[in-house]
Amino acid sequence: MRKTIAIIWKQPQQGVIRVNGGTIENMIKAGLIRLDLISYGIEPDKPVAACVGKYSPIGSESAPIIQVFDTMGWHKLAKRCLQFFIEKQHENGFMQNFDNYMLETGAVLWTMGQHFSIIKIHPG
Repeated sequence: MRKTIAIIWKQPQQGVIRVNGGTIENMIKAGLIRLDLISYGIEPDKPVAACVGKYSPIGSESAPIIQVFDTMGWHKLAKRCLQFFIEKQHENGFMQNFDNYMLETGAVLWTMGQHFSIIKIHPG
């Protein structure tokens, strides 16, 4: 894992947010690595569960993580996170990982829209 983190740390920043070195850049990279560490999936291209805590992803909580991946130029990882929700989608179109939780579909659809807008402007 240290080698992977070192590779990420040394890469120039991609995506929408760019700063030139210093504390702010280090904070952005540290935050991005943390989000990568809490996103679980099988490499190289299986769906990824972008988790906030110990529970399964919820659309409203995973959406900001996925949007950060896209904003920072990690479009493939963002796509794999969205794929998690697509594969869990009910036959009627509803997305729900927890009983009686009604917020996921809208948050995921919004994030998909953002994803396609970003990759259209900043293809990766």
